[in-house]
Amino acid sequence: MLFLPTSRFPVYSLSACFIFARLCQAVSGKEFTNQRINIMFNTRVKVKELLATEPKNQEVTVMGWVRNFRNNQFIALNDGSTNNTLQIVVELGAFDESLLKRITPGASLKVTGTLIPSMGKGQKVEVKARTVEILGDCDPEKYPF
Repeated sequence: MLFLPTSRFPVYSLSACFIFARLCQAVSGKEFTNQRINIMFNTRVKVKELLATEPKNQEVTVMGWVRNFRNNQFIALNDGSTNNTLQIVVELGAFDESLLKRITPGASLKVTGTLIPSMGKGQKVEVKARTVEILGDCDPEKYPF
């Protein structure tokens, strides 16, 4: 079972991913090509793999859903590959305030950044975000967690 970052619903095959992308295209007006979809999903690394990786300041791309967002700086991200979350560190002042306001529990993100050793307790690695792209919003009023 596969969960697409733009949806709360499971997708059961890769061909269904492409069908779902076409539906998103029709609804949102954004153009999704097969090449763009392949590039998007082939360049990302799953959270489970990142949590088991030795951090060597490598550039990574991860996609998933926000579990929580603390202090406008720390995002707990999960993609369904494990029950654990990956901490994304957003440098204060580096991102637009309007973007940060859209990061709510359930929102889907694509984050590119550097995998570094974690300073906090409870996790070995974290990602220092260079870019954050919101793939899908989640209204906290409509879908409270």
